[in-house]
Amino acid sequence: MLKKMMVSWLALIALILSGCYQPKQAVFGPNVITKQNGNLIYLNPHEPREQGQVCNVSATQDPDNYPNSILFLNFPGPLNCRRGDTTMYINSEYMIPESWPFQSHDHLFIVDTSNTIRWFFELPEQYLSMQDPEWSNHPNYISFLCEAEGASYYGYVAKISNKDTLSLYAGGLKETSDPFIWVQPTDSIDTSTWSGAVNPNLTTFDKVKNYFNTTHVKFVYLNEPPGLGYRAIYCADFRHVQNGKPEVFQMERPTGDLSGWNIEAPIVSPNGRWVAYQLRLGADIFKAYIQELKPGSKPIFIADGGEPHFWEREDGTLYIVYTDNAGEVYSTIDLLSIPRGSIGQTYLQEVRLFTSGPPSLRFSKIGEPVVVCPYPMKGGMSKDGTMVGTGYDIPYIWVID
Repeated sequence: MLKKMMVSWLALIALILSGCYQPKQAVFGPNVITKQNGNLIYLNPHEPREQGQVCNVSATQDPDNYPNSILFLNFPGPLNCRRGDTTMYINSEYMIPESWPFQSHDHLFIVDTSNTIRWFFELPEQYLSMQDPEWSNHPNYISFLCEAEGASYYGYVAKISNKDTLSLYAGGLKETSDPFIWVQPTDSIDTSTWSGAVNPNLTTFDKVKNYFNTTHVKFVYLNEPPGLGYRAIYCADFRHVQNGKPEVFQMERPTGDLSGWNIEAPIVSPNGRWVAYQLRLGADIFKAYIQELKPGSKPIFIADGGEPHFWEREDGTLYIVYTDNAGEVYSTIDLLSIPRGSIGQTYLQEVRLFTSGPPSLRFSKIGEPVVVCPYPMKGGMSKDGTMVGTGYDIPYIWVID
């Protein structure tokens, strides 16, 4: 009887609240379709399109469990996707409900080329929204930001396998901090001799070791140095510890007249020794850089392009994936209706990187960049090299031949 009364009260409260706010509902069913033109797949998660968006697309780094998939963050609007096979979830708690209310930036999704939700993550209840999700080099982790009251952002990581989370940075980050977590499953001896400052906002060595079962972890993020008014890349290395907290160093910015340029989207290389990032001026002018991930390293210019990501072939050959137009120009355009190559392309540039010897000899390009997609795809390449993805308003996957 008590249980029935509680259910009735909850139903009454929901009815009262519905008069003030009516959240959009998810739509699931056999009529959900995708659109395709050759290699290009339009996932169509919102119908009609004007009622919803997605953003912060990241190509799958776990092709074994999530093949041909992208990670993205939702905007408000009716979600028009298939429900995934419920057997993939650990228990009924993770099953997607038939009717699912959601607001802006309160869910992360992994969706495949059939427009089926394969995984989701809900905003922790104490926060207002999420921002900047990125699939880690390690297939089981995703980094993201959580917004608290006062526009203060917390850095988080979630395990895809069980949705457990860890707060890496307790407040003080910005909406534009673009966090990235790099994880090496096995510990190794660190022979570097640098020392850095300790940031009290960062989590402890013990919590990282318990969560990841390793301390070979690097947390990279953007923040504004006090009084300078521009963003810089920071790296917290959990093998460098003082009083139980990781040491942090700030990386040098590219030189020259860069007033108005912002650093964005740092991505750490598979071996954890380099970082790729972009400089952006306005909406559609970009420069791609890489830099050795250590104090005092110098930026290396890659190309006039944006959204650089690393991709490593099975034999260890390393590439940088980037676009020659990552601006807003294509974000709301239906790519299925425009000529290929008309608004930019996605390139694959083979590189060789070394962490010893003279700085001028630590980097080299091998050959000319190869076009892997005739559209600018800013979500990087899947770990198995079979697809690239993009999305802001509209999510797309390009299947690589």
